[in-house]
Amino acid sequence: MREEWHDPEQADVIEFFVSTVQEAARRGGLKPCTNCSGLGHIVMVNHVTKEPFKVGCSACNPGG
Repeated sequence: MREEWHDPEQADVIEFFVSTVQEAARRGGLKPCTNCSGLGHIVMVNHVTKEPFKVGCSACNPGG
């Protein structure tokens, strides 16, 4: 997962989430994506509305 997308205050939560998703991908026989950890999209937050939104991962799911 790209470091510049991480909120330093949420580092523990992000590390736990990424490791959980990657383990699930490995169990399913998939190789986790280094950008999105195998989710197929990146979740970001709009700083104005504070609402989350998804952007397709350019590494493994460019159309998503």
